[in-house]
Amino acid sequence: MVDGVFSMEGDLANLPEIVRLKHKYNATIMVDEAHGIGVFGRQGRGVCDHFGLTDEVDLIMGTFRKRLPQKHVPWQRRSSPCRERKAG
Repeated sequence: MVDGVFSMEGDLANLPEIVRLKHKYNATIMVDEAHGIGVFGRQGRGVCDHFGLTDEVDLIMGTFRKRLPQKHVPWQRRSSPCRERKAG
């Protein structure tokens, strides 16, 4: 399992090398695209697409919450509005 984009630094996973090792050791790859969807690849399809390796990855996962604005995901809205603090 590897993050497509490491969120703290914004570095991309070395997916070509990971795929090479997958074939060498007969391994399975899972890529977390939570930070790559909407940013990298054709039409925001993620880091796997960016490298042209989507078909080489066994499982791609991500979260809608990190990429889609809250107004487009109504089931994740808070039940009460945020309140501003007044300086006193």
